[in-house]
Amino acid sequence: MEAAPTVPHVSEEEKAARLSPRLVQSLRRRLGLSQMALARLTGVSAPAVAHWEAGESTPTGRNRVTLVALRKVRKREVKELLARRVKETGSRASHSRRRRPKRPGRR
Repeated sequence: MEAAPTVPHVSEEEKAARLSPRLVQSLRRRLGLSQMALARLTGVSAPAVAHWEAGESTPTGRNRVTLVALRKVRKREVKELLARRVKETGSRASHSRRRRPKRPGRR
């Protein structure tokens, strides 16, 4: 079985890289991702990505490191990584959800 690509390692110098709203948006567009797809890759909500791009907030901590690391990744690798993340979250969600028994209808 072939391993899916992982996000590249980021050095301490690279962690200090500038991430302006315009750079976040251009990174997302270069990789051909929607805001929702970028949100899934970074582990945040789609509105959080929209806030980053609008300059209303800035990514910090692990989210910042992930965005800096994505600058080194190509479109094909990102699509494979995203497919793996969606598969992982899908399998977790299916295990955590339980169906409630149907209640008899009212007459």
